[in-house]
Amino acid sequence: MGVVLMVCGGVMASFGAVLIARGRSGITRSEGAKPGAWTRLGCGLGAFVLGYHMFGWGSPASWVPLKAPVGIWWVVVVGCVVVGLGSWGMDRKDRVLSKGA
Repeated sequence: MGVVLMVCGGVMASFGAVLIARGRSGITRSEGAKPGAWTRLGCGLGAFVLGYHMFGWGSPASWVPLKAPVGIWWVVVVGCVVVGLGSWGMDRKDRVLSKGA
């Protein structure tokens, strides 16, 4: 499960970074609630980090040298949620500013 999250998160983050580098938000106003580039980037990075730690918790200690202890799994999850919500907020702010311009 951790590897799947890492791959999906990497793909989402890469797609979001490409959209940001090209200066496009990745949405049009008629598409409504589809995620923009910042949301894709933040949620992708959060999923990648969560997948990395899930892989680390389920594998032998020698495979993954840097991981959070299993006892504080909730800190990793809360951190990933905060990153996702923060990127969503940046995306919303970007939309409001571009709409007002």
